[in-house]
Amino acid sequence: MVIPWNDRRELTTDELETVPGLSTWWNAAEQLWRTNGTSSMTLAEQINYQGKLTKQLPASPRRVIYVKSGESGVAARLRPVAWWESAV
Repeated sequence: MVIPWNDRRELTTDELETVPGLSTWWNAAEQLWRTNGTSSMTLAEQINYQGKLTKQLPASPRRVIYVKSGESGVAARLRPVAWWESAV
């Protein structure tokens, strides 16, 4: 998932246009949401429902990730700039 966010806030529609390819991707994602979603909210509203995204951003410079289950505990500390993905 691409999060349309700068260092402080969600990008506006006009700002999306300034990033090559982002506006096209976001518009396609919104169309898929309108076609297949079950909510009356927009994609942006759903992503940040009850502030669940904005409460996490900007990301803390210190972040620890860990396994949810397993026999032995494993954790890692990420660098300030890192990509991470949740289990799908």
